[in-house]
Amino acid sequence: MKLHVHSLSLLLLLLGALCAQAQQPAKTQQTTIAIDTLFYCDGTFLACNHSTNSYLSVSDPFQVDTSLTVWEFFDVCPPSGIPIHCDTGGSVFYQFTQQGTHAVRVLCYCYNDSLQFEKIYCYNNSIEHTTLPLASADTVCPHSLVTIVDATPWADSLEDLERRWMVENGPTINTLPTTADSIDLTIDEPTIIVLQYLRSEIIYDLYKDSIGLAYCPYSGQVTIHTAPMVNDHDTLVFCVDTTLLWHGQSLTASGFFVDTHTTRYGCDSSYYLSLTIHPDFVQYDTLVQCSDSAIVYHGQTFVQSGNYTISYPIASGCDSSYHLLFEQHKHYSFHDTVNSCDGSDYRYHERIYTVPGTYMLPYTTHAGCDSIYHLQLNDYTLMGRWEFSNDHEHWVNDSIPFESCEPFHLYMRHHSVGATQTQWLLGDGSSSNLTSVLHSYSAGLYSISLLLSNEGGCADTLLFPNAVQVFANPKVQFDWDPAWANYSMPEITLINQSTPLDSNAHFLWTIEHPDGYDTFSDWYPRYRWTPANEVREQSFSIALAEHYYNPTLSGNTVVCSDSSYRTITLRNDYLYFPNVVTPNGDGINDTWRIVGLLEFGCYPDNHLYIYNRWGRLLYERHYIDSEDDFWIPPTDIPDGTYYFRFDGKGDCGHAVHNGVIEILRR
Repeated sequence: MKLHVHSLSLLLLLLGALCAQAQQPAKTQQTTIAIDTLFYCDGTFLACNHSTNSYLSVSDPFQVDTSLTVWEFFDVCPPSGIPIHCDTGGSVFYQFTQQGTHAVRVLCYCYNDSLQFEKIYCYNNSIEHTTLPLASADTVCPHSLVTIVDATPWADSLEDLERRWMVENGPTINTLPTTADSIDLTIDEPTIIVLQYLRSEIIYDLYKDSIGLAYCPYSGQVTIHTAPMVNDHDTLVFCVDTTLLWHGQSLTASGFFVDTHTTRYGCDSSYYLSLTIHPDFVQYDTLVQCSDSAIVYHGQTFVQSGNYTISYPIASGCDSSYHLLFEQHKHYSFHDTVNSCDGSDYRYHERIYTVPGTYMLPYTTHAGCDSIYHLQLNDYTLMGRWEFSNDHEHWVNDSIPFESCEPFHLYMRHHSVGATQTQWLLGDGSSSNLTSVLHSYSAGLYSISLLLSNEGGCADTLLFPNAVQVFANPKVQFDWDPAWANYSMPEITLINQSTPLDSNAHFLWTIEHPDGYDTFSDWYPRYRWTPANEVREQSFSIALAEHYYNPTLSGNTVVCSDSSYRTITLRNDYLYFPNVVTPNGDGINDTWRIVGLLEFGCYPDNHLYIYNRWGRLLYERHYIDSEDDFWIPPTDIPDGTYYFRFDGKGDCGHAVHNGVIEILRR
């Protein structure tokens, strides 16, 4: 079996030491600078450690006591120009955001600010993080020989890459002593195989002639699982005849059975069954007797009928059983009471009885026991009879339905034979237990039932389906337009608001006028009066009657009616506005007066305005209700033309008049 590693994860670990050890001056206190730099191959961050008061051994042959460390970061190596970032201190963090070759220069100064040493480190983070499709983990049977093959893109041209194989079994990790492009392993437990390539990156040290190397490993791995193998042994013992379903096999007899399965990984598993089936011993007995005495069966006493089971263990450990059906029959004496509800003959145990009375009939049961039947035959004949009336004088049976307008009153009574209990169901949810009933029905269709019974358990029901059909009376209502009729407009349109309003409805209007009455059959007639001008108002009656023709279930027609009566008052709304007034003190036409305003009182809510020719308000009066409220032109205004506006409201509606007034004193 061969497995190909198709994915590698790139991890470059660059470790370097900065700030080499300098020459130690003659001081009693020692200062130690420890710098650990961690570079990841994708150039994500730079980390430096700086500790004080500890001694540092470096590869340089001299030591110094520093007081300041300066860090300079460049995007080129060797560094040149202005650094892209500077920092001080023992711990510095900086992230290069661009790929390529970078440089870090470390400057260490003494307490007298003199430069003690300078170190420059270069590294390349141009190697990108490489991700190839990861091979799925595989599963093999235990003790399988597996070949793992390197299938990476550079497997055939290593150049500066070094191949390394590692095997991980639980907590143990072993590096194999081979760089071949494939390895062979025997797999007995879950195993992780790791393949790495080591690639070096150059570190420059300007104070040393040597060049350091840091290794960036490409790595990938595959996990191999071991599939389980089963060897299962079962032993089963049964004490009853049965069929056992075992691994798809139906087993009905004792024996030794083997079943082998190959798992989906190709591994063999075996199942072993040792099956023993012991048969049961069963015996069934039936015992019938006509006495009340007890019986003894296999050492046990039974005194009443029933099914009984007695079990015994046998040598195999299985139970054997005896089953007894015990029927104990007695000498019976049955008493039956029969109530005849219609007086007809009664058949009892193949005999016919025509007369009520007490009878005895002996017989032998199927078990051979003697018994006797006692019959008490009673006569409770029940016959229902009823009749109906709508006037309590003329009574009929249930052959003709009742049809009327609401409310409808119906009399009901019954003279049934043999009934001791009565209940009327009147069809509208109400009921009665009286012999005679008077009931009122509203609009609807009703069926009537009469329930009869007696102490002998006999019952009879009389049903009168669709006995009563009652129709609703029409609702007559009307109005007119306009709402205020007056002398200037004595014509109205009558509005029929009755219900129902369809082809079965017939209407009759009766309208009063000064000389009598007029009648119309239209639904919405128009009518005009000719009132007398000299009176204040006149009232006339208006009546509307509706006759609605209702078809019944029996084919008849029921006519239901309603009527309404109203009075309309025609108001005299005549108003006259004089155009001349002569306020010269002769008592004639000295006051500008509106003729008809007070006489007919049609506009009690009124407002009068008088203006001069320039629009100046000279007179205003609200609610004119007497002669003193009209306008008397004052003596200080000259003769000439003036203007009025009148606004009135009342039973005649709303009236607005504008006009001219001439004042003439000569």
